[in-house]
Amino acid sequence: MIAPFFADVDAWRSVNDGIGSAVTYGQGFFEGYSAFGVNWIDVNSYVGSGESNNSFQLILVDRQDDGEEGDFDIIFNYEDIFWEAGDLSTTAPLAGFSNPPPWGTVSNTRSTDTTFFELSGSGQPGAFLNDGPHALAFNSYNSDVEGRYIFEFRGDTDIFSVPEPATLFLLGSGLLGLAFARRRVLNG
Repeated sequence: MIAPFFADVDAWRSVNDGIGSAVTYGQGFFEGYSAFGVNWIDVNSYVGSGESNNSFQLILVDRQDDGEEGDFDIIFNYEDIFWEAGDLSTTAPLAGFSNPPPWGTVSNTRSTDTTFFELSGSGQPGAFLNDGPHALAFNSYNSDVEGRYIFEFRGDTDIFSVPEPATLFLLGSGLLGLAFARRRVLNG
């Protein structure tokens, strides 16, 4: 799983209630390398208050030039993180980066797998919010840019390569079809 933000984001309501922007994605370049990016700008939580919205981005960068086929970078960019769980999470298990175990940390959900990574502050409610001690928007990882977290995958990672453009088109078409189907169900 590649999750720049793991919580109850409600992008559909953000756009349709006029309190945020649509989730956008596409291909392009990042520092001269072929890339695919997704933007979550001014998104609220599912059944959220609508007072403050989060803005963050995911970029997958093809870095086959740096070694061998399949090399890539994952980049998370954070502008604002004001909430970490939706209002419904007060009665159900919390979802979010800094929520306490057993729901919020990878180490408690993958007891035999050692191929995961958690940022300092995981498991501490509020740690990654803009006013938290490990604020995502004001810190970084493998970068000198505030709010940027870079994870490099090189060599024998045996994970996967950055998808070919045709694969991205098929994925995007499928996601678009699901969005229209959901809208039809909700309006129908």
